[in-house]
Amino acid sequence: MPEIYELLASAIAAIDGSGDPAKFVPRFELRLLHALGLAPPDDSCVRCGGALGSEAWIDADAHGLACHACLGARGAALALDAHDVANFRALGLPRGEAGAATLATPRTARAIDDLLSVHLGKRPRASVHLERYSV
Repeated sequence: MPEIYELLASAIAAIDGSGDPAKFVPRFELRLLHALGLAPPDDSCVRCGGALGSEAWIDADAHGLACHACLGARGAALALDAHDVANFRALGLPRGEAGAATLATPRTARAIDDLLSVHLGKRPRASVHLERYSV
């Protein structure tokens, strides 16, 4: 799978040249989910299909982002504000596309890690190792 190979090669190069390797991992994880067809839509609620407002909530059980009516009103889950939602969308864009981001906000990074963990059935071991090297 050339796309996944390219993602991995780019991530390794970014990590190798960085003093804080963990900061590049969320983009790699989200782009990997996209390449595998497992990334959640970033513009609609995974539960009702309605448009997301300026906020979203991580719904790990449904593998995506949920709107206020479906999850936010319960006060449960990880909430993403407008900046985090925009960051989530930008991280999912292909490299070189206008608006693409390489660094995640802390809540966006946690949200992506939570989504990846649900797909894997456990937290990736690499996450634990990278935390040791984070600045």
